[in-house]
Amino acid sequence: MTEIKRITNPPKHHLFGFHDICAWNAMGDRLVALEVDDITTPPDPDIEYGLGYVDNDNNFVPFGTTHTFNYPQGARQQWIGTTNYIIVNDFENKKVISKIYDTDKKKLIDTLDFSTHVITNDGWAFGINYARLFRLGAYGYAGATDNTKNENAPAKDGIVKHNIYTKEHSLLLSIKEIAEFEFNPQAGKHHYITHLVLSPNQKRIAFLHRCKLSDGGETTRLCTIRINGEELRCLGTGFLSHFDWLDDSHIMIWGRTGSNVEKLRSSLVYRIIPTNVLHVGKNLIKKIIFGKRGKSVVQLPYHWNNWQIE
Repeated sequence: MTEIKRITNPPKHHLFGFHDICAWNAMGDRLVALEVDDITTPPDPDIEYGLGYVDNDNNFVPFGTTHTFNYPQGARQQWIGTTNYIIVNDFENKKVISKIYDTDKKKLIDTLDFSTHVITNDGWAFGINYARLFRLGAYGYAGATDNTKNENAPAKDGIVKHNIYTKEHSLLLSIKEIAEFEFNPQAGKHHYITHLVLSPNQKRIAFLHRCKLSDGGETTRLCTIRINGEELRCLGTGFLSHFDWLDDSHIMIWGRTGSNVEKLRSSLVYRIIPTNVLHVGKNLIKKIIFGKRGKSVVQLPYHWNNWQIE
């Protein structure tokens, strides 16, 4: 039977984040983590949170800080290849940037101009717009300024590729490009890219393309692209979520495709019906199916998803 042990200690709380990156360094003797006062409190961009690693004696060893994180994905703190360097997202003038720490010397060694969601062993990092994600209710960071809020599919925003050593950078894929790839960009609004995951051989990136639909719903597409920007592919569309690479050629994903709703949305009838009619029709169907139910509103001291679509 597997034994479960607690490796961090009160009074503070510790977390890592998503399943897609490894918390342990190459030697397996350090587990990177964030440290917060209370894990039941929403992230606050005005608060400085601890960044450190847990050693073999279950001690939390601090070496830095960050102001940006969310509970599902942390601050995307991750080891760089087989080194003891950590790259992590943080704020600078309300812009999400990356910082690199040397965990041996316990000090900051570099600051980068772009965010990092994933990074290859040889130092190519790939970042996305966390301010846009937060505004649209996705896994973003509170407090960042979204300069694309008036654009449904920005041509100058998307997956940014940057090298942590040479500082080379480019836009690998724009949101406009993916919105127009094998998809009608007018079918939805407020497109965004999220959940970047490198293939095991680090030659391709899988990601989710999402947008808000005119009927009030949302659709998701699972896509991949080579890290040089070539061979963009759309693998599936529907109600899709958590996924990971099984090997360099296969991905396992949780979700549902080919539903009646998806079939309706891809039909000619759906395309010719005016947007306002779709929205009214959807609400009417909801009332018929579910009836009139009393509504209750819970007032929270903080907006967990304080996003708006303008």
